[in-house]
Amino acid sequence: MKSKSVVPVVVLLVLGCIVIFGGLAGRRPAAAAESLMLYVEFFTTFGKLIAVLAASWMLVRAIGGASLAHLAPLSLPLIAGVVISNGHWSGVAALGTVASLIVVREIWSDASRTREVKNRGDGGRRRGGDRKGAAPSGGREPGNKSG
Repeated sequence: MKSKSVVPVVVLLVLGCIVIFGGLAGRRPAAAAESLMLYVEFFTTFGKLIAVLAASWMLVRAIGGASLAHLAPLSLPLIAGVVISNGHWSGVAALGTVASLIVVREIWSDASRTREVKNRGDGGRRRGGDRKGAAPSGGREPGNKSG
């Protein structure tokens, strides 16, 4: 696992849901609707803040001459902020597509690294001491005609 920050985020999400739905329970309908509207406004503002920060950081990196490969990871928080603030199906579809492509890219790069190590045949280790170009252990050096 590359990141251990997933567990605290999930815990905070669960606690937030408990607070939100616990705060709405037992209220009269008018007060519950008012509280729900406050939550909607909060998350809309929060999503817009995330999207603006991601877009601003992408702009700063682009002005600095960053390549598309360095800008692409910022598209995930940008789209996530739009989804949090809006919740339209097209934003959710874009978020799912970007997240899926990131997972596919990671799997592809891991597979290509494994393939490179297998193609080398020595597991990435150099045999025969510290000398560059030394013969593998148990073998003869090229040009050595003795036994």
